[in-house]
Amino acid sequence: MGLVKAAWLEAEERGWDAPDKVVCDRCLEDEYLRQLIVDNADHKRCDYCGRRSKQAIAAPVEVLMAPIAHALYSHFADPASAGLPRDDGEWVGGEAITYTLDALDSLRLNGHEDLVDEVAGAFSNDAWYPCANGYWLDDPKHVELGYAWEGFVHAVKTKTRYFFQQPAPVDNEFDHQRPLSPLELLKWIGDAASDLGLVNSMAAGTAVFRVRLCGAGVEFASLEELGPPPTGLAGAGRMNPPGISYLYMALDSQTALAEVLPRPPCRAAVASLRLRTEVRVLDLTALPDIPSIFDEDRADQRQVLLFLGRFIHAITQPVLRDGREHIDYVPSQVVSEYFSQVHRFDGHCLAGIVYPSAVRDGGKNAVLFPPDPRNARWTDVVGLQSVQHFDYSRWGDLARAIRDK
Repeated sequence: MGLVKAAWLEAEERGWDAPDKVVCDRCLEDEYLRQLIVDNADHKRCDYCGRRSKQAIAAPVEVLMAPIAHALYSHFADPASAGLPRDDGEWVGGEAITYTLDALDSLRLNGHEDLVDEVAGAFSNDAWYPCANGYWLDDPKHVELGYAWEGFVHAVKTKTRYFFQQPAPVDNEFDHQRPLSPLELLKWIGDAASDLGLVNSMAAGTAVFRVRLCGAGVEFASLEELGPPPTGLAGAGRMNPPGISYLYMALDSQTALAEVLPRPPCRAAVASLRLRTEVRVLDLTALPDIPSIFDEDRADQRQVLLFLGRFIHAITQPVLRDGREHIDYVPSQVVSEYFSQVHRFDGHCLAGIVYPSAVRDGGKNAVLFPPDPRNARWTDVVGLQSVQHFDYSRWGDLARAIRDK
């Protein structure tokens, strides 16, 4: 077999044939693809933008085709091979079929117009149906997990709060995979957190902050006044059910103030605390960056992180205090209790969760679960260092406190 025919057969089998040109990293926006160009650069002039250099700056477009094809084939398939059914000769759901250029645009292959056009033209197929795993009813993993989370929320809000161990039913005859049950989803989240290194330690001596509103002339001076409410008296919170006292804190005083202070005028006590012991927490602020959609080696991690980002948003978003917060907080309360009582990380449950503030960009909150009453009390976990009282009579005073304090 001749080399030309062999190359043609290979291109037919893989579904694309690369343009015989070179491109520099400035002609693409995706950082992963740009790094591929830098790593494989062997030409001093880019065929697309015309840029020149004394050093090699451009690489064959061929080095980009495999990762671009991976992303395309992971999210689309031609209708026939995807098993898309027909009705009277017409594709069912045919309105979702798209062209290669539009499919690549949905994957955010952004760059030099001529490059993107030629990459699109390099694929032998030009009709694509959006799906995962080459099957018309399949969704990407993060979407499937999103459905499982929605099922979890629905279950614990409206069906069963304490006994949700049973597998989720398959209601749709077209479903070929059973969705995760609530308990299976929680275990999956815990295992994913371990794999991503999100279980970390807060060292003894770590500074944390709490804020409590107080009236004129009222001074707080003890941990009993500024710490968690007594057992049995705690109201429902983001992470704790009513009656079970958790310790909510922020990792800086500005975030603590932003989380608690209402509109002025108001008066508040700002307590500076120190951890007296090391505590292991699930750090939901430590997610790594989401890999590029074109990075085949980290495709699974991308799916995990896409879902976890949605999950973290769901359990940390503000809840309207309209009397229904005791229901809207239930999903995050169940998550917290699962990690404090059930899931084991290296043989131990967690002591708390660190999570992003919903009211201050970049702010971090932490919640500690109740210490084991057989071995510790709250005073063994945290100690009060100092208390300051402030009056905020105007919006400007409040803004400066949250921004500068």
